[in-house]
Order: sequence, then C-alpha cells, then structure tokens
Amino acid sequence: MTRLGISVNGGKRVRHRSIVVHSNTIDGYGDSLNTSCSLQHTYTSDAEISNNLITNWRGYGCYSAYSDGIIGGNEFGAVTDSTGNTACIFVAIGGHLRIIGNHHVVDSGRGARYGLYINTPSDAP
Repeated sequence: MTRLGISVNGGKRVRHRSIVVHSNTIDGYGDSLNTSCSLQHTYTSDAEISNNLITNWRGYGCYSAYSDGIIGGNEFGAVTDSTGNTACIFVAIGGHLRIIGNHHVVDSGRGARYGLYINTPSDAP
C-alpha cells in the first residue's frame, strides 16, 4: 500500500514557489519499495522544509527532485524497516538545496542506511 505523508508537486513549466512545510509531525508513512515517502517535494522553488518530526517511517523520510530551497532542522526518528534502502533525505535529481541542521535520532539497530543520499545525474530515477 502506498502511504505518502505530505506531497508538494509542482510542474515542469510552472513550479510551486515559496512553499513552507514547517513544524509538522508525520508518523508512519512511506513504504519499503520507495514508491512513497513521508514528505516529498518536486518541481519547487524557494521551498522551505523545516522543523518537522518524522517518526516510524519507511523508505525515504524526505524526497526531493528538481527543487531548490532549504531542508533544515528536521528530526527523523527510527525507521520501521531498516532492511531496505532507506535515507532520511534523498535528493534524486536537479536540486539546488541548502541542507542544514537535520538530525537522525534512533535506538540501536533501527537507523536508516543513509542520513543524506544525493544521486549523481547518471543515477537519476
């Protein structure tokens, strides 16, 4: 089942501008197939993803593609399934982002595979 917490998707021609996703608690979203995540933003400009608490998540905590802005001050709790390919923040392609002050707080054995994963252009989805 696809479970997407917060999704902000602009378009290739007209991007969402100055969107702020701030101080939310997102609990239990994402999947092990990486087809959904707790928070995603694509084709956004001047986006601010800040001070969110993401708990009991799978796959990607925050997914970004073709976006610019800031991802900062977010707290990522433990993943519910640490056997798959997991990342607190996954930048898929085409980003111009400032990524600062994020934290991954976990019990032993329940951490994400990557805190921050940035694709190279040749690895883009």
